[in-house]
Amino acid sequence: MVSYIPIEYLDSFFEQVLPMLEKAAIRSNGRFRGEDFWAMVKDGSSQLWLTTDSEENIIGATTTSIYANKNISVMEIMAHGGTSISKEYLPEVMKELEDFAIDNRCDVIRIIGRRGWKRVLDEYGYRDQHIVLEKELTNEWRRNDSRED
Repeated sequence: MVSYIPIEYLDSFFEQVLPMLEKAAIRSNGRFRGEDFWAMVKDGSSQLWLTTDSEENIIGATTTSIYANKNISVMEIMAHGGTSISKEYLPEVMKELEDFAIDNRCDVIRIIGRRGWKRVLDEYGYRDQHIVLEKELTNEWRRNDSRED
């Protein structure tokens, strides 16, 4: 089962959810920490979704954000952490997220993630539209800073 968690109930899930969000943050190449995802949910700029198994154990935490520019409204799946969502739970998770996006008049639902998501989400109609190219520069500016000393 997947459930949206309203802001007023978030604190009761903090202890269980933060480690799952930290696990998701590891894959963000330093762009996020678990605390960043939690802060976005707490301030209302993101939403928290919990997936539970048949015994009501939390097995996954997912965050989404809705944003718009003048041409398009997007719901982005920002993070997922926890145990892997098996094929048993994935259809329900995707339906809930997509229904929420439709209810919020989003034109697109998007995920920027690892390549493995492409294979998993292909059967749900998700297609790669763009690629993200990235070059790590942290070492470059650190090297430059050390030269100035």
